[in-house]
Formats: sequence, structure tokens, C-alpha cells
Amino acid sequence: MLAAGPETTLAVVYARRVEAARELAQRFGAHPTDDFDEFLGRCDAVAFAVPPDVQARLVTTGGSGGQAVAAGEAAGVECGCRAADGR
Repeated sequence: MLAAGPETTLAVVYARRVEAARELAQRFGAHPTDDFDEFLGRCDAVAFAVPPDVQARLVTTGGSGGQAVAAGEAAGVECGCRAADGR
């Protein structure tokens, strides 16, 4: 969703298991991580795809770093985007 914008790139993919993050990240040339703080540090906007009972905690944490936040359907991985100009 966020990475589809003409001025954004998929920068990082987070999952509890780095192997799961790596699988998706490799498809888009993004950085995989299982470290949530590292994930937040590498992105400007965050799209969460986790169960609703997990979303509230992650959205609050993600938004506290100043990132734009979008929450969606449960998929188990989260993606972070950075503006194409590096902002």
C-alpha cells in the first residue's frame, strides 16, 4: 500500500522471525529485521498487517516515533517505507 506511491520505496520489513521478513524483503530490495526498534528507525511511514488485538500496541509504538501509520488486515509482517528522496 505505502510502497506503491510514486515517491516512496519499501525500506524495511519486520517480522518476529527474521526468515519471514527476509522472504518478503528480498522481493522488494528492502532490509529484513526481527528488531522492532530497528524497524522503526529505518522508516518514515509504517503499514501494519497484524491481528486487531496486536495493532493497538504497535500503532501506538509506531506512531510515537513520528511515523505515519496505516493498519490493515492480518498478514503477520509489517513494512516500512521511506520517501524516494530519503526524507
